[in-house]
Amino acid sequence: MSQSRTGSEDDRALKSRTMRYLWTLGYYVRKNVPLTETWDRSEHTDIDVLGVKVDEEFDSAFVVCDCKSGASNSTKTRLFWLSGVMKYFGAPRGIFVRSQVLGTKYIELANSLGISPLSEGQLIELEKAYGVDPNNLVGPFNKEQAKGETVLMELKEHNKPLYDYLRVKYWEDPPHQQILSLFSKAKKLNEASEDGRDSSNFHLAYILSLLSLSVLRLSRGILTVNPPQREEVASLSLLGGRIGYLERTELLEGFYDFMTQELQTRYRAKYPVSKKEFVENVVPTFSKYLADLMVRLCQNPRVAKALPRAMEHLAYDVILSGQSSGLKVIQTEYPGTSKEQIVNTVKDYWAFVERSGLANPYIAHAMDKAIAELDS
Repeated sequence: MSQSRTGSEDDRALKSRTMRYLWTLGYYVRKNVPLTETWDRSEHTDIDVLGVKVDEEFDSAFVVCDCKSGASNSTKTRLFWLSGVMKYFGAPRGIFVRSQVLGTKYIELANSLGISPLSEGQLIELEKAYGVDPNNLVGPFNKEQAKGETVLMELKEHNKPLYDYLRVKYWEDPPHQQILSLFSKAKKLNEASEDGRDSSNFHLAYILSLLSLSVLRLSRGILTVNPPQREEVASLSLLGGRIGYLERTELLEGFYDFMTQELQTRYRAKYPVSKKEFVENVVPTFSKYLADLMVRLCQNPRVAKALPRAMEHLAYDVILSGQSSGLKVIQTEYPGTSKEQIVNTVKDYWAFVERSGLANPYIAHAMDKAIAELDS
């Protein structure tokens, strides 16, 4: 006699199916995304499934999903909560997934809030309509997803600030701030992880996957810029645009003048670097490599939009699960692109990672091997 699954197991299965469905539609997906306490003080603290799709114009659209298997008396409350989370993320769409069909009054309420109510049976029909392969278990919903969650929880024990940023605060920041924060945190992670443990490699691969999504979204700002000006605009976009750059420069110049006067007055000494050298530090050293990558992505945006999900494949299926790399599951979801084009985009991104000093020897070996397998 088979043992029945618990409600939590059914919830996990429903979340995985929702992730797979959204993945088939081109979304980059995450499960159980916590919300900060300052935003929401109710009992509902996690987004069951969060998806973001970047189109060929590098515009991004979020979708927020609430997935529960059992019956609940709080359907109305959950719908309003989901509507609030959608507004917070600027998500034009929410999905409310339940095992059974909702009553008419709840369906009408959901539709008025921009939420699509789906029963498990309706989800099955959508899977058939979109040709969702039930065996296509890749990236964050692959067979080793529980292992991935365990490895991330290890990070919470050893480096809670990094864990909190990756799981929570990352989604609250604009793309340029995401990039600056991820760079800083990846550097510190590399300094603290010198033993080449598999968990450390996955932590870094997880960061690099998120970073690729941020870079793609930031590239939206230069896609329509004249090619000769793209590199300059890309560098400035990392600082929030030209206005942000000027504000930071003015702040540094003021600080430099203050310190110079203090040193002269108190110690009759000169500041050890010139104002020009001091102010140049407002632009991160990796910005020139980032600008070069963004320009390359803009040369073929239809292919470039596959990058974040290709990095998810490498992070979860190769680094975490130890599978052989292959982009067939990615390529088939981007008609009109070739495997070679997607591989070249991954190579461009990895070259940027290495030139920027984000790759430690251990993950570099694993990624070089995986990318070589992509070519075969």
